[in-house]
Amino acid sequence: MIDFVWIRPDWLWALVPWVILTLGFVIYKPKKTSWHSLISPHLQSRMVQKPEKHQNPTPLFISALLIAIIALSGPSFRTLPSPLFSSEQARVLVLDMSLSMWSTDVSPNRLSRLRFKAIDFVKETKGGETGLIAYAGDAFVVSPMTGDGKTLNNFIGSLSPDIMPSYGSRPDIAMEKAIELLTQAGHQRGSIILITDGISEKRAEAVSTLLQSTDYTLNIMQVGTEIGAPIKLPNGELLKNNAGGIAVPTANHNISKRLARETGGIAVTMRSSNRDIELLAKASSKAALSDAERQQQIAQVREDFGPYLMLLLAPFMLLLFRKGAIITFVLVLFWQPPHAHAFEWQDLWKNKSQQADDAFQNKDFGRAAELYQNPMQKGAALYRSGDFEAAAKQFQTDGSADGHYNLGNALAQQQQFDDAIAAYEKALELEPGMEDALHNIEVLKQLQDQQDQQDQQDQQDQQDQQDQQDQQDQQDQQDQQDQQDNSEQEQSQDNSESEQSDSNSSDSENSSDDTSESNNQDDPQESDANKTNDDSDQPQNSNEQPSEQDESDEPQNQNSDSEESPESDSSEPEESAQDNSEDSQQSQLQPDLAEQSPPDSQQGSGSPEQHPAQAEPEQQGPIVGRPTDDESPDAEEIEDVRLNTLPDDPAVLLRNKMQLEYRKRQADGRLMTDDEVW
Repeated sequence: MIDFVWIRPDWLWALVPWVILTLGFVIYKPKKTSWHSLISPHLQSRMVQKPEKHQNPTPLFISALLIAIIALSGPSFRTLPSPLFSSEQARVLVLDMSLSMWSTDVSPNRLSRLRFKAIDFVKETKGGETGLIAYAGDAFVVSPMTGDGKTLNNFIGSLSPDIMPSYGSRPDIAMEKAIELLTQAGHQRGSIILITDGISEKRAEAVSTLLQSTDYTLNIMQVGTEIGAPIKLPNGELLKNNAGGIAVPTANHNISKRLARETGGIAVTMRSSNRDIELLAKASSKAALSDAERQQQIAQVREDFGPYLMLLLAPFMLLLFRKGAIITFVLVLFWQPPHAHAFEWQDLWKNKSQQADDAFQNKDFGRAAELYQNPMQKGAALYRSGDFEAAAKQFQTDGSADGHYNLGNALAQQQQFDDAIAAYEKALELEPGMEDALHNIEVLKQLQDQQDQQDQQDQQDQQDQQDQQDQQDQQDQQDQQDQQDNSEQEQSQDNSESEQSDSNSSDSENSSDDTSESNNQDDPQESDANKTNDDSDQPQNSNEQPSEQDESDEPQNQNSDSEESPESDSSEPEESAQDNSEDSQQSQLQPDLAEQSPPDSQQGSGSPEQHPAQAEPEQQGPIVGRPTDDESPDAEEIEDVRLNTLPDDPAVLLRNKMQLEYRKRQADGRLMTDDEVW
């Protein structure tokens, strides 16, 4: 039985106008003119011009139109198998991060050479997906299966033994993680590439046992020499073994070759050329091709015979050439609705899905997104093109675990961490064993914590700056008040000095007058009387002078907030180094002391020149202390700016992620110890 279907049945509606047009041509016949009825038949041949005989194009035109309609409708008699997705290679890169990688038997050390070779391998392998695992005393997934080589290279450059939570060398645990990555990605076959400086017999047996029950191949690159060299730690010290001697790791190539042979792979020694990378990439591709043959999904696609029917129109085109109708016919023939592109050149050989796959492989993600009809495929193309918002809309239409996982990735790229975590959690509900979702949730939570800490730090910095500004304003107001008080004190001192000088001059004049009068007296009694009066006046003036001096000193002590009296400076020199608050309290007590001890106060203030000298150090005191207050906020601000401008270090994020996972394993009791730390 023939399996006949129309691929584009809507074009069959064109048969309706074709039938009407055909009936019109059949029914219509040209009528004779009136001359034929008036002139006898035997004279018509002589008198009436005969019409030219033309070939009637009606049957040919109707036939060509029918063929075109049938061809556009897409007749199909059979189906052809077609892969839904292009085959992708699957590989996991396992890197040794034990302390022996700091050995210096190769220049500059094994770790640097391992990084270079790993980056070259990622660049050499094009297409497919690659996972990344690092191991020491335990193994950790650095990156799940991905096709982004730049991200993998960034991670590889950040790996080092000092970020690993535990020391040792456990490649067997790393193999378990690699098998788990490939299995979760849906690859029954794949390649594991191990770059290490050596495997012990015990660990090699464990690795061989793990891989024997799978179809995964193990390819090994050996880093280091058989002679070896001491392990030079970053602090310059040489690592010692359990016996107390200097540890010298050596590379045993025989174990690596035997292990690779048992698991169906190859073992190569690191070389200065790129030959070792080419061998590993070639071996990895062979394993991936076997996987593609088994894993590709086949769909039944209808074969379109319409293009073959269009070839039958070529003879009709020649008949229409002289009339110029060929141009019109071509325009009508190739006109299609906006949603149909039946006669594009690519459509002659590949369907839309195949064209979309080709565009995706050629990194033309915009065209791939236009051609894909499946929401997941369209979303993946939009995601690769950088249109994360449109990709998220496509992923929202898919309710599977993969759909929610991809939705979380798109939301995470838009910095919508809460929504992304919710999408990952939904994916975990549908598929509890999805390790990629767990990994991304941990990373996003760490980013959220960092953002929260950064926001808190910014708020604290703003608050500190505000407090410093307020403190500075208060200090400026206090300085202005001190300057004003000092100015008033100096003015008061000047007034008291002028009054004292006037009083002294008045006393001297009175004394001179009394002396002259006593010399002019002839009577000794009057002289004695005058002398007695003069003696009685002098104590009075003498008593008035201290009184005036006390009055001039009292305002000075009351107006001073930060100065000490000369008596305080002479009797208590140690208190001059105390803070301003203690000086202020002592200056407030000074007026009482002046009232209780007028002679001492008079003695201390007898020299007016001491007051400006006393006030000058007090004025300089706050000025000397002010730069210290100003420098402290600047230093803190500079430190804050340095902290804010520090870039995100992938090594720190990896270390935190590994430590978190290590603590979880430690709490679950899933940790294993190693004999040697290197």
